[in-house]
Amino acid sequence: MSLLETACPHCGKSMVFSPIDYINTAERPEMIQKVRDGEAFVLICGHCGKKSRMDYSFLYYQPSALFLVYYAADQEDYEKAWKMLTGQDRERCLDEEKLRGVKKRLVTSREALREKLMILDSGFDDRVIELMKGLAFMSLRRHSPELHPERVLFDMGADGNHYFRFEEKGKVIAAYAFEAPMYREIETGVKDMLETLSRNQPVINAEWGAKALRTIHQS
Repeated sequence: MSLLETACPHCGKSMVFSPIDYINTAERPEMIQKVRDGEAFVLICGHCGKKSRMDYSFLYYQPSALFLVYYAADQEDYEKAWKMLTGQDRERCLDEEKLRGVKKRLVTSREALREKLMILDSGFDDRVIELMKGLAFMSLRRHSPELHPERVLFDMGADGNHYFRFEEKGKVIAAYAFEAPMYREIETGVKDMLETLSRNQPVINAEWGAKALRTIHQS
């Protein structure tokens, strides 16, 4: 088990810790919630006693949900994970027999990880959600051309209802309610195309969604 050293952001003194680079919830079920609330990555400084959240790459596998996601904290780990998840790295290949039917994803931000897990917990298909985000983006630009959102995120409000929020420079500039009937309609409409559109593609994000919408429109 490797050890990493970092400076405490509060007192500046050295902290040594062992990163959790692989999480299997069948072996550690408590990590399901700890990964979601971030507690799995909290380190307490031995000098000042204050908490810090560590940021590093790791693989999260939730067998009960047939879901696996790799969070890449830097470009080097992203490239390695891409090759591993797409079967291009023979030395770090996954056991495809054991992972038959498992959805594999690759994300590059903690917010994207949080979103993927929220979609998973809500019982939705992230591919359909990305298509809906793309449609929501086009709708906002059409009806409110003065707004220039940089990204759309799937989120859940304090009331437990889901919605799409639009951000520009880190600020929320608009929000659309998530409509379950629309989700089901899109899911049914693209059902026969989803596997082709996402085959051997672990990165399901806005770029994938835009490309998929163009393909669907042209078909």
